Amino acid sequence: MEGDFENENVNETIEFGFLPNSPELILSQIEQKEMFTRKIGFNGLSALLQGDCESEEVKQLLEHNIFGVLIESMCEANEPIMSNVLSAFQKLSSVFPNHFDEIVEQIPFDYLLKIDKNPEIIEFFSNMVNNSDVVPQILLSLEPLLTESISNWLQSTVSPVIKATLSFLTSLAMFNHECYDFNIAKPVTDSSYNCEIRALALNLFLQIEPSDEVFHTLMEIGLEDNLGNSVYEVFHDLYLSTPSSFDEYLAGLIQNSIKHFSVSSAAIFIADCISHVNEEQRELIIEQYFKMINQEPEHAYCLYVLLKSHPMELSPEHMVYLATQYAHTEKLESMESLEHIIAMSPEFLATEECQNNLLKVFSKPLEFSARVFEFILDNYKNIHTTDEIMEAMKELFSENETELSEMALKVSQFQRNHQ
Repeated sequence: MEGDFENENVNETIEFGFLPNSPELILSQIEQKEMFTRKIGFNGLSALLQGDCESEEVKQLLEHNIFGVLIESMCEANEPIMSNVLSAFQKLSSVFPNHFDEIVEQIPFDYLLKIDKNPEIIEFFSNMVNNSDVVPQILLSLEPLLTESISNWLQSTVSPVIKATLSFLTSLAMFNHECYDFNIAKPVTDSSYNCEIRALALNLFLQIEPSDEVFHTLMEIGLEDNLGNSVYEVFHDLYLSTPSSFDEYLAGLIQNSIKHFSVSSAAIFIADCISHVNEEQRELIIEQYFKMINQEPEHAYCLYVLLKSHPMELSPEHMVYLATQYAHTEKLESMESLEHIIAMSPEFLATEECQNNLLKVFSKPLEFSARVFEFILDNYKNIHTTDEIMEAMKELFSENETELSEMALKVSQFQRNHQ
């Protein structure tokens, strides 16, 4: 009976692709006739490449000519799942950049350019241009097909397609602003287009030839309502490169950014400008943060930067909220910012509410539990910890001593302090 149950599970696992660590299984799925199974294979490959890139399974991929398999998969039969194919290819290229350089000219860019208005494919072109000096030259050599495709994309009625196209053109412009006639994008700077599209288009022309008039128009967009991530991503990049050019506009931009605090990139832009935020605005940012239901890592980062730049004491209720958020977040980036904030209050670290929430993280996968383990080592050197936390730390270290070996010195010091 037990054996039958195990065999049944193995069959189901293979059928639905739940063994991403097997290169052989992934390759067999990719080569299947059923598109659904091929999609599972490409997604399984992406999952494998997101793990330990030094693992034997990842190294075996090259033995199976995985680059060639993916390039052959960039074909009409896979067009409906092309985004899955390209996502796997990009991850593979980042893991094996030297091999990518060897096969880049084999990628069927001409075929991909002909696929109709798919933003994920256009984003693939942007990523390739950003990471290779060869790809822009290949694409530019495909004229007039390149211009025909760009023109077609810009005439789309779907905003993500136009935005992806403008990002692609910006990548080309940053490669060489004289390599192409970027005036093809001039029509989408018109006020009839939404703020996201206009901001990306104006930023494109700023990259080609800085202009006070274009910059002023872009700053005016920053004062409008219903702004999204693209606008603030443009502001973030521009502010980091030339902060002084914002002086005339900064007060209004900050005020409007706070109104858009729920937009993750707006929070990052506020963090960029935090030294220019006044006391009333700081209180408003804190209020906005704790009103939100689902904070992203960018919001936690903004709160951390604010409190680091302008130290202030949060209420006990707010600290408990942050500790609870730390215990339940599934995002390591959020954990990092929340750790910094919680560590600012030694008094809170000693409380039962704080330590109970820290304890919950030990039941999570190692990437999370290792973080809270090190957080306690760093911040509880002279603060009493509960017996439950001490027991959880001992258990985690004994079960993962190899993975946590770099913390051995900290562990010894911590044990001496807590004898």
